Amino acid sequence: MFAGECYTYINMAWKDLLSQFDFFFANTVLTYRWVRIFPHQHYIWRIAEGQEIFTTYDTPLLMDTLSNSPCVYAVSKYTQYLLTRINSDVKLLLYGVPQHISNVQSQPDHIMRYIVIGNNCYRKGQDLVLKAMSQLSAEELKHIEIQFMGTGFDSHKKTKHVRYLGIKTGQEKYDLLAQADIVLCVSRDDPNPQAVMEGMMMHKPCIVTDQTGQKDYITNGKEGWVIPADDFVAVKDILHKTSCLDKEKLCKMGDEAYKIYIAYFAQEKYLNT
Repeated sequence: MFAGECYTYINMAWKDLLSQFDFFFANTVLTYRWVRIFPHQHYIWRIAEGQEIFTTYDTPLLMDTLSNSPCVYAVSKYTQYLLTRINSDVKLLLYGVPQHISNVQSQPDHIMRYIVIGNNCYRKGQDLVLKAMSQLSAEELKHIEIQFMGTGFDSHKKTKHVRYLGIKTGQEKYDLLAQADIVLCVSRDDPNPQAVMEGMMMHKPCIVTDQTGQKDYITNGKEGWVIPADDFVAVKDILHKTSCLDKEKLCKMGDEAYKIYIAYFAQEKYLNT
């Protein structure tokens, strides 16, 4: 029984039916509410959250269930490490995204195009990018364009160096990823950002923070860069460092990033296991 899919339909008849199951598959901590309804069932946990496990969902019942469950799986080493404070036997269960291609290519000019994917929120750290941009000189900004994909932005505040793309899906999203030079993920807390997996899939070097799941696979200067989280100065410095790089070098780095995708984040890898 998939706890995350049926919760909203629970009534007394459902409770009688579901209480007959021996195991519940709890897909993410969001389903902790099921523990309140069925506290004596066995749970198989797939945890996709990070710090919010302990900030948003920290209830004695949930912590007790997670700490005593022999079946807790984390979607990244990042989440696995966080969970070790309550359960030393958390197992790693990676997942991947399906392969997509695009005929679009990045432009061989002197503008470095960074793409930031995700709805605007504190956890995703888009505010750090905007603050970093405000600290760069006019000369530095000549070589930089930041593209935000997602909702929640004040598009009226767009500038010559910032583009707001809105929500994009399907092939349009992959084409926009393909035209970018670098994927930028400055999340304060992000266990396994799909944007980074898809960026690697599209042969793009990625900038991530040390509070993301992909930090464990990136070597600075090889497939991308890892920077401190919640640090706009670090964002400013990495923009300064990368904005004038040779784009041929970035293409080679993107090919190295693609190797990470194939090794760890390609959906086909998990469909065959």
